[in-house]
This record gives sequence, C-alpha cells and structure tokens, in this order.
Amino acid sequence: MLRAARRDTRVRAARQISIALLLALFGAGCVSRRVEEEDPVLAGAAKVPGGRVELAVGRVSMVDAAGRFVLVEAPYGVAPGTELQLRRGTAPAGRLKAGSERRAGLFAAGIESGTPEVGDGVVMVR
Repeated sequence: MLRAARRDTRVRAARQISIALLLALFGAGCVSRRVEEEDPVLAGAAKVPGGRVELAVGRVSMVDAAGRFVLVEAPYGVAPGTELQLRRGTAPAGRLKAGSERRAGLFAAGIESGTPEVGDGVVMVR
C-alpha cells in the first residue's frame, strides 16, 4: 500500500514537471514571435529578394563620425571583414564592415556608406 502511494506521488510529480516544461517551451516560442513582430529589423529579416536571407546582428550603440566607425551592441560577434547593412526601421540606411576590435557584447565596424544613427539595426545578408 505504501509503495503504491509513493509511486502515485512520483507519477504525479513527473506529470507536473512535464506539463510545466511544455508550457515553458510554448511560452518562450510565443514571446520570441511577439518580439520579432514588434521589431521592424527582425520582422523584415527574411524578406530579401533574390533568395538571400538577412540575419539580425544587433544595434548601433555609438557613432564616431570623425573616425568613420560605429560600435555595434550584439549578443555575438561576426568575423572581421564581414559586410553588414544598416536598417532604419525597415529601410536600408547604409553599409558597414566589421572590424577586429571586440569587447563584452560590443564590436567595432567601419562605415562604408550612409549616415548611421544610434539605434539603427545591423543585419548581415547571406
């Protein structure tokens, strides 16, 4: 009798954990979709003519017009020399080339064309 009660308790606990994990996974998926729909840079990411794909890299956090470079705030870096594009909303705003300077969530990129502003989206076209 005691063993059956323990087994029932374990089964209930396992079922509750499974349900909690499933809810967490579905909830995370809904949140990420909502963020993509609200952020125009991420929302337009797959809409590139010619079968190319845009990958959202980050956002411009500082512009140094005199030195012709920007600092890009990004969760991950890109390889030095990678060509990047600026997006202001969904409109193209210029081109950048990733530099080798990196530090804690930031990397430098040279300004190839355009006039970047703080908050512009940075995407990589593949």
